[in-house]
Amino acid sequence: DVADLILFRQILEMAGYEVDVAESGAEGILRYRRFAPDLILLDITMPRMDGFEVCTRLKSLHEEDLQTRRHKSRDGRQKAIEQKAAPILFLTMHAAKDFVDRAAQLGVDGYLLKPVKAKTLLARIEQCLLESKTPSKPAVAAPEEPAVEPITDDESSPAGETDEPPA
Repeated sequence: DVADLILFRQILEMAGYEVDVAESGAEGILRYRRFAPDLILLDITMPRMDGFEVCTRLKSLHEEDLQTRRHKSRDGRQKAIEQKAAPILFLTMHAAKDFVDRAAQLGVDGYLLKPVKAKTLLARIEQCLLESKTPSKPAVAAPEEPAVEPITDDESSPAGETDEPPA
């Protein structure tokens, strides 16, 4: 939805982030290759290609990039340059368990439900960015616990609202 794109872009830019927007999944993949973002926000519902397919393709592209970014160490052995993929955060209106489960299977870094407060969105983005800069640790979760749970605000409010009192 174009209105969402405009609103979320404004929120992120006001918070000091450099933002690049794609209006479709295919365009998003092209922009990923061109701009190498630090974080990717995806909706599930997008024109021509849904967010699940975009996520799958982005993860595949990252793996291909790792394979091509090899260099020789001083002793001549091949070493892959370790680089984490940009975190992927779903921002969607789909709260159904099958959507959340599918996102978890794809290994997304977060799942936020719309409408979301700006404060919640920015906090989750910051958390994803911080986690992406720390060394990888194996994730351990009990089989019955979902790896990804949707984050909702306590109150339904538009994304532009904050918890701050009006000035």
